[in-house]
Amino acid sequence: MSQFSVRVNDELYEKALEKAQEADVSLSDFVRDVVMQACDNGSVNRVEPAGTLDILRDELTTKNRQIDHLTQELVESRRFAEESSKRHDTIVMQLSQ
Repeated sequence: MSQFSVRVNDELYEKALEKAQEADVSLSDFVRDVVMQACDNGSVNRVEPAGTLDILRDELTTKNRQIDHLTQELVESRRFAEESSKRHDTIVMQLSQ
């Protein structure tokens, strides 16, 4: 028997788990039955879950904030490295005199 993994959001997982429990079957059996029914019917209408775009926008906004924060930290780190290098050069010059 072949196996495959499917990624679903938490809400869909909970709904599927609830339906499986209502049918008194395991989640694997429930998913297997749903896939079999879809294959037997010959077609599946793919509908994006409501809110998917909103979720993706939120995730993108979060990632953009993380990038901005990391960019600021990088700039600060480079400034610190430049200051450290200047201090080092000054100390070396003072010691060599």
